[in-house]
Amino acid sequence: MKTRKLAYSSIVTVFLGYMLVAGQSVFIPLFFAIFFMLMLSPLCGFLERKGMGGAWSIVTVLLGVNVFLAGLAALLGNGLINVTSNASDIEGKIQSAISQIFKLTNQYFGISKNEGVNWLSENIGSAIGTPVGMIGTGLSSSTGVLANMLLMLVFTFLLLLYRKPFKSFLMLQFPKERKKEGREALQSIQEVVQEYLYGTLTVMLILGVLNSVGLWFIGLEYAFFWGFMAAVLAIIPYVGTALGGMLPFLYSLATTTNMWEPLAILGLYFVVQQLEGNFITPKIVGDSVDINPFFAILALLVGNMIWGVAGIILFLPLFAILRIVFSHIEPLKPLAVVMGSDVYESTQELKSMDDRDHRMSQLFS
Repeated sequence: MKTRKLAYSSIVTVFLGYMLVAGQSVFIPLFFAIFFMLMLSPLCGFLERKGMGGAWSIVTVLLGVNVFLAGLAALLGNGLINVTSNASDIEGKIQSAISQIFKLTNQYFGISKNEGVNWLSENIGSAIGTPVGMIGTGLSSSTGVLANMLLMLVFTFLLLLYRKPFKSFLMLQFPKERKKEGREALQSIQEVVQEYLYGTLTVMLILGVLNSVGLWFIGLEYAFFWGFMAAVLAIIPYVGTALGGMLPFLYSLATTTNMWEPLAILGLYFVVQQLEGNFITPKIVGDSVDINPFFAILALLVGNMIWGVAGIILFLPLFAILRIVFSHIEPLKPLAVVMGSDVYESTQELKSMDDRDHRMSQLFS
């Protein structure tokens, strides 16, 4: 019986994994819509308490969000069009500039220009030019992006409209003796998503302003485009801020004749990254996700493998939600503890779970 249950569980897991990959055109906008629903439901509830009808409150909130997004798109659009239209020229200048750097290092530091260095100087320009080229390629698939956005908007509206019946349906899945625990779990999930999304949005706005003003003082062309592009990329943990700083650095390297401007850009992004990592994000986002770095990186890798860039954005809060769910299932409570940000201090808690009920094998018994 145990073997049969394990086999059924394995089949279901494989099927769900296949569906996530094959059905990404549906699941990606659906999961984005779920997160937006959790983020926007308090605003809709506030308008409803003020006497506005349910549907009209949702339309008002979604309209406000779309106006904000349209403003951001207009801010980035002009710079995006100019950068992508000159992508091939920029790539060539980057390659030329990097080759010149290798010549200078060879001249002043006596570094041998061996075959490996020659290969790097000849090919790194093309490799680094790839992100810029990807932006242009993304524009060619704008029809698919627009379709996904429209689907996400429809999902968000319907989820907001039916959020109370859906919540009641979820509560029906808990036995009477565990309904209080179920309500607490759903409340925790909503709080995690809201804190993460609102906090991330606030951090992005702060970083966008800091980056843009700094680049404007330095004198870089399209300063606000590069500044807010880096802020948007900062949603990718650990690597997003560095990538966001590398793009304007390379653009400056390709379009200016002096070295102080690229170096000033590196200095600016180093300072901003230190502020973001040590002060801005901890104060604003805090421990809302409560996932340790190992599982955070795992979430990014798995998300990228399954859904690409969308997975990188979605899977970190999804792992945080899974951790909350696991913490309410006895055999999975140790896994929830191991996933937590304070896992290093949780040895005693794990030792206290050394019994039959907390073994994952109980899922299949």
